[in-house]
Amino acid sequence: FMQLSKSIGAEPILVVAYDGMYKKAATAKDVIPTREQLLKNAEEWVRYANITKKYHVKYWMIGNESYKNCDYNGCATAAQYR
Repeated sequence: FMQLSKSIGAEPILVVAYDGMYKKAATAKDVIPTREQLLKNAEEWVRYANITKKYHVKYWMIGNESYKNCDYNGCATAAQYR
């Protein structure tokens, strides 16, 4: 993805997970991430992309269309994104 973006002069936008903490456990074995775990994951993605790989990604999106598939994915409201 990053090679393709660079080769065509596109500015990538990367999405980091956020609304996973609102997902309902389907089984007793399901592990739902905490807010802190998701924030740490986002931090690690930014570090990996921009420091380790030197991609210099400027644009990041926190969550993506979290209002869709609420039964399966869980949903985050606008107020919960604050």
